[in-house]
Amino acid sequence: MNFMVVAQDEARGASLSGRVEAALPTANATVVLSAAEAHVFLSASTFDAVLLAPGVSAAWDDETFDALIKQWADSVPLVLVTAVANTRTVVEALRGGFVDVLDRSDLSRSPQELGMRMLAAMQQRATRGDSHSASTLDRLTEIRAKASKVYHDVNNPLAIISGNAQLFLELSSILGADEDLVQPVRDIDAASARMAELLRGLIDIKQLASAETVTERA
Repeated sequence: MNFMVVAQDEARGASLSGRVEAALPTANATVVLSAAEAHVFLSASTFDAVLLAPGVSAAWDDETFDALIKQWADSVPLVLVTAVANTRTVVEALRGGFVDVLDRSDLSRSPQELGMRMLAAMQQRATRGDSHSASTLDRLTEIRAKASKVYHDVNNPLAIISGNAQLFLELSSILGADEDLVQPVRDIDAASARMAELLRGLIDIKQLASAETVTERA
């Protein structure tokens, strides 16, 4: 798989390309430092996905950045890399032609999680094809519905598991239970906390604007 990382400087480009290659061992990442250079590479070679990390460099003026997106959004999956991806950023990026948005917290996940995100981005564009049969608003509505269902289906039993684990730990502390008995419950409590953190990441997606709201902002 061939990826392109378009970043504002070599250090950031090297960091992103390293994460991609660690997440997908068969991937080969090419780093470019300007939108103009990205145009040249995209015209000459085929890429499975492009990560755009525009930053604040003068080389990344709005017109140049927008031109790159408009020209290539229908040909290759574009993934926006930003410091913080709030709800507004995600909505506007998806409307603008990106298939996914990664922020600092996403990049800090395990290589396996990042790899799944990248593969999902490519699959989304493959399903979508060169036509725009499914509108961005339809996709946002579908994502919102799925995120809401996952959140509620997982959060409720997770709260029960976490609550019971914490109760057990409190009782074991009072009763002086053996450490060999307590440690597995500590592991359960830690895993529950980790899952709860991941679930909180779905809250922004659950709150994505409805199709009517997004249309009014367009």
